[in-house]
Amino acid sequence: MGGSSLDILRNVHASVFFRDNKNLLLPTFIALVCFLIYFPVLGYEFVRWDDYELILGNPLVQFFSPKIFWSFDPELYVPLTLLTYQIEYALVGAEPFLFHATNLILHAANAVLIFFLLRKVLQDPLLAAGGALLFAVHPLHAETVSWISARKELLMTLLSIGSLLAALNADEKERAFSPLGLILFLCALLSKVTAISVPLVLALLLWHRRRAPRKIIKTIAPYLGLSVLFGIIALVGRSDPLMLLTPLQTLLLAFRSAAFSLQQFFLPLRFSAIYPAPTDLSVMNPIILLSAAVVMGLMVAAFLFRRRMPLVSIGFAIFIISLAPSFLAYAKSNDVTMSADRYAYLPLIGLVLLVTSLLYELLRKRSTLALVILIALSAPLSFKAFAQSHTWQTTETLFLNVLQSYPNSHVALNNLGQSALVQNQTDSAMEYFRKALTQKPNYPDALVNLGAAYGRKNMLLEAEQMLQKALNLDPDHPNGVYNLAGVYMVRGQTAEAIRLYKRAIDLAPFFTPAHWHLARTLHKAGNHQEARIVYQRLLEMDSSYRGRSAELDGLLQ
Repeated sequence: MGGSSLDILRNVHASVFFRDNKNLLLPTFIALVCFLIYFPVLGYEFVRWDDYELILGNPLVQFFSPKIFWSFDPELYVPLTLLTYQIEYALVGAEPFLFHATNLILHAANAVLIFFLLRKVLQDPLLAAGGALLFAVHPLHAETVSWISARKELLMTLLSIGSLLAALNADEKERAFSPLGLILFLCALLSKVTAISVPLVLALLLWHRRRAPRKIIKTIAPYLGLSVLFGIIALVGRSDPLMLLTPLQTLLLAFRSAAFSLQQFFLPLRFSAIYPAPTDLSVMNPIILLSAAVVMGLMVAAFLFRRRMPLVSIGFAIFIISLAPSFLAYAKSNDVTMSADRYAYLPLIGLVLLVTSLLYELLRKRSTLALVILIALSAPLSFKAFAQSHTWQTTETLFLNVLQSYPNSHVALNNLGQSALVQNQTDSAMEYFRKALTQKPNYPDALVNLGAAYGRKNMLLEAEQMLQKALNLDPDHPNGVYNLAGVYMVRGQTAEAIRLYKRAIDLAPFFTPAHWHLARTLHKAGNHQEARIVYQRLLEMDSSYRGRSAELDGLLQ
C-alpha cells in the first residue's frame, strides 16, 4: 500500500498539471486547510487584552482619522494595521465577526504566498506545498490568527513575503531594483516595524542564487534605508520599556526566547498567551546557559554547513534574523515576559525552510517521500492548532488557560478581575485583584483596578488608598489618575476632581470617559464655557456621547 501511494505521488509530481506555474490546486488546498482549522474563530468575541484599547475604545479606529499616521499604539507605530480596523469598524461597528474573518483570510493568504516563495527557492512544487502546509497548520500560529489585536503580525508578514517575491522576480529578470517590492516593504513597515529584518532575508536568498556581493548590496540598499528610518521610529515608541532590563539581561533573555521558540516549534506541547520570564536573568541560571549554548551551537552548525546544505543554514538564519526585532519587545508595562507565540509568526518561515530542506537532503532528494512525512507531521499539528484556538473564545477562557500553565500569573489574575468588574461581578473581581497583588504587591494595574472596585462599593477611603499607592508607583497611570478624580468628584471635591481629569487627558488625549466626566464636573462647578469646549472636543472624538446629558447638550445651543 505504501509503495503504491508513493508511486501515485511520483506520477502526480511528474505531471504537467502540477508543474504548470499557473496551477492553483495546491495553494487552494493549503488555503482550505487554514479555513478548516480556524473557522471557529469567526464566532469568537473581542478579548479584554488590547482588543478594547486598540479597537473598541480607540477613537482613531472608530472614526477615519489621519492621526493614525503620527500616533503610536500606544508604543508601536502600526498605521496601516489601524487603517484596516478603521475600515472594518466603519462597515460593522463593534461586531467581531469581520475582524476575525480578516485575520483568517490573511493567514490563508500568507500560507499561499509562502507556497510560492518556497517553490521559488526550493524549485519543487510538492516540497513547497509540504512546507506551506506545515506553516499553515502549526499551533504556534493559533494566537496570531485567533487574536484580533495580532493583526499586525499577519498583515506585516503578508506584505513582507509579497516584497520578497517581487524582489526575487525582478532579480530573475536581471533588474537590480523592484519598485513594487519597495512599496510592499514600506507597507509592511507601516503594518509593524519588525519587518525591518526583510532586507537581510532578501540578501540571504540572493546569496543562495550566487549573486555578487556588490549586486546584493545594491539591491537591498533602499530597503536598508527604510529599515533604519523605521527602526528609529520604533525606538522612540519603546524607549521607556527598554529601561527595565540591562543590556546583558536583554541578551540573555534573547537566547532564552530563541531557544523557547525553537522548542515550541519542534515540541509544541503547551501554549499560553503569557510566558513569564525567568526570575533569574543571569549567567548563573542553568536554563539560560543551556538556551545560550543551544542557540550558539546551532549558529555555528549553520555556518559550518552553509555550503553543504545552504538552504538549511539559510532557514535557520532567517529564523534568527526575523525573530531578533522582537527581542526588545518582552519588557512591557513594568513586566518582562520570555516569549510570545505571535512573535514567531514571520520567523517560522525560516524554520519551515530548514525542515523541508533538511528532509529533502536526508531523503536523498526524494521530494515525494518528504511530502508524505510533512503531511504526516501536519495532521496532529492541525488538531493541536484547532484545540488551541478555542482558548481565545472569550477573555475568561484565554486567561484561565494561562493560569493552567502559570497559576501565579499576576497579569492573568488581573485581567480576569477586569473582566469580572465589567460584568458587575465586583466581589469576584476584587478577589482576583487581591490574588494578583499577592503575587506582585507593587503592581500598579491591579492596585488601580482594586481601587476602582472599592469605588463601586462606595468604599471611598479604601479606593483612595489603593489609587494613591498605584500613583506613587506609576504617577503617569491614566486610569489611576482618572479613578482618583472620580473619588474626589463623588466626595464633592470638585476643584481637585477637575485637576485630575485634566491630568488624565494630558496622559491619554483620546481617553473619552475622562473628557465626559470633566465636562460634567465643569458644568456642575458652574464653568459652563469651559464645559462646552470640553464637550465639543469629546463629540468630535465620539459622537455617541450626544444625548446622554440634557445639560451638556443645552450648552451647544
